[in-house]
Amino acid sequence: MSTHVLLVEDSPVAREKVSGILVELGCEVTTAEDGVEGLKVAKRLAGSLDLIVLDIQMPKADGITLLRYVRKIPELASTLIVMLTTQADKETVSKALGFGANDFLRKDATIAHITERLSVHVEAAKNPVQNVVEEGGPDPSEAVRDLLQGSRQPGQGKGPYVLCHVPSMEIQDLEETHGKRQLDFYERLAAGVKRINERYPHLQAGYRIDPQSQEVTRLLQAEESIPWVLLLGRRQEGISLGRMAGLSKTGKDCMIHILCDPIASLAEADKKSVTRMGAELIEQGDFDGQGVIALLEKYLLPSPQPLAKDVILRELSGPTGIVPRDPKVWTIRHSCVKQDGTLVSNTYDAEPIPLRMGDESIPAGMWDALTRLGPGSRALIDVPGAEGEGAVYCQVDVIDVG
Repeated sequence: MSTHVLLVEDSPVAREKVSGILVELGCEVTTAEDGVEGLKVAKRLAGSLDLIVLDIQMPKADGITLLRYVRKIPELASTLIVMLTTQADKETVSKALGFGANDFLRKDATIAHITERLSVHVEAAKNPVQNVVEEGGPDPSEAVRDLLQGSRQPGQGKGPYVLCHVPSMEIQDLEETHGKRQLDFYERLAAGVKRINERYPHLQAGYRIDPQSQEVTRLLQAEESIPWVLLLGRRQEGISLGRMAGLSKTGKDCMIHILCDPIASLAEADKKSVTRMGAELIEQGDFDGQGVIALLEKYLLPSPQPLAKDVILRELSGPTGIVPRDPKVWTIRHSCVKQDGTLVSNTYDAEPIPLRMGDESIPAGMWDALTRLGPGSRALIDVPGAEGEGAVYCQVDVIDVG
């Protein structure tokens, strides 16, 4: 069955150009000449449309307005939508993203470029992720299925997590011999997240692998707890998503990496495109176990504040109460682990404990950190160990200061 596409474009020249490309890609194309007509057609064909291509500047109703109404049609709530424009400015594109667009294309681009980008979405429309993982389709192996479940699902946990995108067409590759290297990478990532949570109990760090580019874009806009995004650069879908993600993160502290193997394999135009939008290129071959952990610590943990005696403080949340002028006692809950993951102490399941200033059982460096925390604070504190011992990582919740 061919992919059914709705193309809404008021320019006869552009309409013929894009329609011809879609037909060459094996699509059945229905066209409309303005936003009002486009909405009528979208409602009439809602149950049969696989992909929608909308011009932004149109008479009667522009593409952004049409996009807003189309997304309210239940059958089209998750349908792939690509915007056509001659002005790909950040404000316009960000607005389109906010209303649920999945990608944008300059209609004055070369036929080869438009063909390449549209082919990605046509292929995605033909092979939605549910055909891969639901009953009746090829079932990934247990290891791959467990990996794809991730450690963070919507509504679970409040800690930071790394968001990854694996296109649905590549999911099956993960269980094939030629996809083992990619599978090994994600397994190292999952193991790294587990290691971070062992090192910093209660941080609730996680990872999520999502095959749907529109869901990745939506999560970037909706959630604040995504400091790191990893996208595959070997397919055009990853490049497009990198550009979209760069726009989606406007005003957010978020690192977006395009994984390349190697960077030299990317076309120069693609390199410039993603970096201009705020993403960075990174060599997949540089990732080993320790490399993944180092990057997870860099992006999932709050910025470090080096203190005296080689202590490092990372504040997860600021104080909610007033700190006395001359505090004497900190009432806290805490957990501490050694560098090798051995649990030293954990009072989260017990009554808070009082710590009196000058208590010699508390390392001096720990007091340097505590004096910067008030009631309601939560922080991670790295304290160097004694000679021959590794560092101790502590998470501290300050209940009260008096």
